[in-house]
Amino acid sequence: MDVTWVLETLQMLASRPLFLIGAAIVLSFLSEDAVTVGSALLVSQDLLGLPLAFLAVNIAIIAGDGALYGAGALAARNRKLRRMVATRRVYQAKRWVEQRLGPILLATRFMPGTRLPTYLASGFFGFPFSFFLMVLTLGSLLWTGFVFSVILIAGKPFLDALGPWKWLGAVIILLCGLLVPHFIGPIVARLIGVGPMPEDDKNT
Repeated sequence: MDVTWVLETLQMLASRPLFLIGAAIVLSFLSEDAVTVGSALLVSQDLLGLPLAFLAVNIAIIAGDGALYGAGALAARNRKLRRMVATRRVYQAKRWVEQRLGPILLATRFMPGTRLPTYLASGFFGFPFSFFLMVLTLGSLLWTGFVFSVILIAGKPFLDALGPWKWLGAVIILLCGLLVPHFIGPIVARLIGVGPMPEDDKNT
């Protein structure tokens, strides 16, 4: 994905709030982190208002997460698919996840690659949608709040110092925003008590 294209699209729609929110929702299916970091960068350069950007990003993230849950719930109506996954190991994993659902859902916000399977499984196994939505909303607010704060505090002076080369700095920050979660995600997961499924649970 061309990261500069994300920035250009969000900036172009800055004066059209509803279109901006719609674009953020669509782009979030490509990369939620790119939309979050890109929006924060535009705010840091006064190209996008903070309240609108923060609202648009969170609506996009929550809508995307809800859509994945819905896709999983829809898939659960397929009898053939249900029979395919009706194995003891799958349902052992379901019970293990269900007992730790809150921390697991919260951890996925900080761990790229875990959201798609986790949210689809949440819908497929019928985990409570109200609880799912509450935890994912909290995770979204924490993550976007962290990203916006870091970029507004540290990113703005960095970009301003680059002068005419600030576009290159924006691309670097955007790329870092895509890579950093891969490193901090496992740390966050350990801090909130989420670890790998024990071997005993896998084999019993």
